Amino acid sequence: MIITERLEEVNGLSLSRGLHENLSHGLCVMEAAAYIAGEPWTDSPECVCPVIAVFMRSWNDDIGSSRLRNHLLKPLLPEVVGTRVRNPTSLVLHARQNLVVKWVYGQYLPAWLSLVPRLKPYATRLTDFVVSGSGPENASLHLLRDIQDIIIDNFPTSFKGMSIHHTDLIRTTAGVAARNAANWGDANLILLHGSLWLTLSRVVGIVFDQTLDEDSTAMLFPTESTLLPTVQSLQESAVGLIKQMAALK
Repeated sequence: MIITERLEEVNGLSLSRGLHENLSHGLCVMEAAAYIAGEPWTDSPECVCPVIAVFMRSWNDDIGSSRLRNHLLKPLLPEVVGTRVRNPTSLVLHARQNLVVKWVYGQYLPAWLSLVPRLKPYATRLTDFVVSGSGPENASLHLLRDIQDIIIDNFPTSFKGMSIHHTDLIRTTAGVAARNAANWGDANLILLHGSLWLTLSRVVGIVFDQTLDEDSTAMLFPTESTLLPTVQSLQESAVGLIKQMAALK
């Protein structure tokens, strides 16, 4: 049940990072969800599925811009309130976790791999594994290790072009949020998790190395134009993922 007056109030406020003591100190997206549902002040609302809550709480804190945080997360509030299922072993809960895992390996990582021409075939193969239902728990674990080995053996890894700005830009895609929400309890998924983030860091390093003008120190963010379309596409995709999880009943 959403309190309309509170939803309108929240729509006039700006979401911010972290925990807040009360509304006068600000609010994150999950504190906003609890507030509009009439719950006591918390960032772990009873009305929101824990998988969705972990995803949105983490993504909220990874987005550096209040404007972008408001744009991406506020419209989702009415959809996620009321998504909690009472049975912790519910098929709906596991289905939502599976959607997150499939997004990570079917969309998130392939999007980054596709930025490197020599890695595009592996992006396609990884996506095919997820779409066919063969992964990520088994076959794609080995594929991801193969990709990682290829990157280590054939590409530079100095990351000399990386900056805090670029790291923050990448984090806004919700990849870290998805990692947290997927609940990496299974041993294979834990291995896959570690391999994914090492692979991703190397892929991004390659993109920086390929696009950085080493003779020019005047270019503060030489690769933003390369990364931004991928970031924006993944942001839209992550919004769609949350909507898809919320629609599962």
